[in-house]
Amino acid sequence: MEDILQVLQTSWPILLMVVIFYFLLWRPQKNNKKSALICWAV
Repeated sequence: MEDILQVLQTSWPILLMVVIFYFLLWRPQKNNKKSALICWAV
């Protein structure tokens, strides 16, 4: 159990970045590509 907590503590920033990239890059592309490019440029 402690091993799982250790892994979560070390990997949660990576998971957070994955979620942010998902919302910034993948979601806007479904709506329109222009907003995806804007998000990428920011």
